[in-house]
Amino acid sequence: MGLAPSDPAVERAVSLMVANSATHLIILNHDPVDLIVLAVPVITADPATETALALVRRLLALTPETV
Repeated sequence: MGLAPSDPAVERAVSLMVANSATHLIILNHDPVDLIVLAVPVITADPATETALALVRRLLALTPETV
């Protein structure tokens, strides 16, 4: 399940990624939306990097917010 490519939210996310030459978008929170957009150089784009990014996403999602 996902959003259609023509959905305004998808278009904004793609625009954000293109504007920053990003290769990865990590959703930290859905309400309100918190994102991390990363540009990972091709030379470091390997399975270990993907695993590390997934781990960072999970750790940040589990981290309690402080005010």
